Amino acid sequence: RVTDLLFQGKRAARDLDRALEELEKLCAQDRLNLLARFNLGVLRTEVGDLSAAETDLRFAERNAPSWDAPAYYLGRVYHSRGRLAEAERSLQRAISINPRAENWEFLAVVRVFRGDFQGGLDAIEESRKTRSTFSTTLLMRAMVLFCLGRDEEARAQMKDREAQLQKTPYMLIVGEKEASSGTVSLRKRTGGDQGAVGVEELIAQANALT
Repeated sequence: RVTDLLFQGKRAARDLDRALEELEKLCAQDRLNLLARFNLGVLRTEVGDLSAAETDLRFAERNAPSWDAPAYYLGRVYHSRGRLAEAERSLQRAISINPRAENWEFLAVVRVFRGDFQGGLDAIEESRKTRSTFSTTLLMRAMVLFCLGRDEEARAQMKDREAQLQKTPYMLIVGEKEASSGTVSLRKRTGGDQGAVGVEELIAQANALT
């Protein structure tokens, strides 16, 4: 098993080296090849050649201002280089072009590294509008809630994530708020938070499923 993993790792490394070599050739032949420069920047980011990656990605961003991917990867490069303010600005540019979940999620990471936990949570909430049940997003949200001292919400979020991973179709949450109002919070694995539901209504919904 270990031998197989080592072989796969070496093969992946060779494939990556080959891809880098091919992209470098393409860029040498045509320095204005936007797609080649972008992909070269992405691969250089992955292998840790961050200075060269930044140059390639800045070129791609400058020449494709309506494309969010170069700004997203620049944010990752700046984050890896410890330039967190620049990373946040770059990710905000990416979001202004395309507010997809990945852009919001990495902005949340950068804000947490900057100590802005509420800003990180705000970014996570934006990402959940399009990817509410993604397990990594749920874990990140729980961690930020713990950092904000909202322990009960964080524990509920971790239970929600566990249910997602186990593919539990429904989850019922009863906290202090629900206990005082005689309701339960209903969450569906595929549909996210369904809000507070009265006990009688919940029973009726359960009976309708049987």
